[in-house]
Amino acid sequence: MSHSLRISAYPLAALTLIALTAVDLAGCGIGPTAQSTFRREIEATDAALVADTTLGNVTVVRGADGRFVVSGRVSAWDLDDRKALDRAESVAANPPITDSDREVRLATPPQDGAWVDFYVEAPAGTRLTLRTASGDVCVRGIDGEIDIDTASGNAQVREAGGSVRGHSASGSLFVDGAGSAVLDTASGDVETSEIEGDLSAHSASGDLRVGEVGGALTADTASGDVAVTSALGAGRTWHVESISGDLSILLPADASFDLDARTVSGEINSRFPVDSDGANDSDRLAGRVGTKGDGRVELVTTSGDISIGKAR
Repeated sequence: MSHSLRISAYPLAALTLIALTAVDLAGCGIGPTAQSTFRREIEATDAALVADTTLGNVTVVRGADGRFVVSGRVSAWDLDDRKALDRAESVAANPPITDSDREVRLATPPQDGAWVDFYVEAPAGTRLTLRTASGDVCVRGIDGEIDIDTASGNAQVREAGGSVRGHSASGSLFVDGAGSAVLDTASGDVETSEIEGDLSAHSASGDLRVGEVGGALTADTASGDVAVTSALGAGRTWHVESISGDLSILLPADASFDLDARTVSGEINSRFPVDSDGANDSDRLAGRVGTKGDGRVELVTTSGDISIGKAR
């Protein structure tokens, strides 16, 4: 079975207007002034899940094979409380869900001043494509391809069996358990653990924290620190880089690898003895750690310190 979930970015000006409208009205005590709920069951054996919303959170968890269970909490505001309730109940009676043999699609209500927080139970193999302008995304226990794109919101993925792609213009990304991952945020942190295959993590402004990764690793940030704690797979390469930030690497005490660490302005410290290739100076440390050189570790920072330590 295959299925899909994706999230993408909207223009920031539009996003700001949406978010500020909801917050300002709530702060004035006039919204959201009403809520309602709904629940729908959809029989589907090989459908993708697509969410395309402007406001509201999306949560997807593993459910039974052959069907989707979509629950929603509708929020609505209006200067008139009765109109707000009518609007919320109208959306709940006819929620913005469409389905076919190929996909189940979630959308933003057509009514002004209303939005939905979706909670979906989906078959384990569903491909997910989630797109939201302002809202958080949470996925757990889905083995199909996961594609998330959000303009303003955090994304969290746990216990995924397949590949994960995550992008946020302004938000943090967290993945705990995946076959592989490609993660990118313009402003926010990235944190991962238990990635079986390759990992690519990028932030223009934010810290990167990487746990166990079984494949190749590329981790870079323009402004932020990077910390990696993992074993290094045989034949794998790690490339870790920050323009302005410190790099901290922890490997098993018996690790064996080729090292090339460079900094323009900073210090390099290694708890491992390094058999130097003779090209070292105050801003570079290169050579072999151990005897076999199972993998390669490349560490580069323009302004920051580099630390290579032994994990406990």
